[in-house]
Amino acid sequence: MTTGGSDKAMHMAFDDLPGRSVLDSTGRVIGQVEQAVIDLESWAVASLRVRLRREAAAELELPSTFWKPATLDVPTGLIFAARDAVILRANLDELRGLSREAAPAGPAAPPALNPAPEG
Repeated sequence: MTTGGSDKAMHMAFDDLPGRSVLDSTGRVIGQVEQAVIDLESWAVASLRVRLRREAAAELELPSTFWKPATLDVPTGLIFAARDAVILRANLDELRGLSREAAPAGPAAPPALNPAPEG
């Protein structure tokens, strides 16, 4: 992480995000960052895709297996802080209703980077 100029803007490289623990507002570890989801119109990070722990997935009633863990797209507006870990502004129960296909806060959801071929 680096700081820039007098405005003390914080920056983090995309490849630094995956694997970081994600904590809800109560301090409970709910999973790890899998990847950042980018809005292709603004080139801003729209959300973080979080690979949920089994217990968190069960509480949210999301299907999860060893080979395909449940994921949740958390809009950046719900992120309180991100350094060694990502801390959310919401508790696990408040994340109910978000899904992998959840639209990020703000403009329209970004299109898929590699759309599946039709046919």
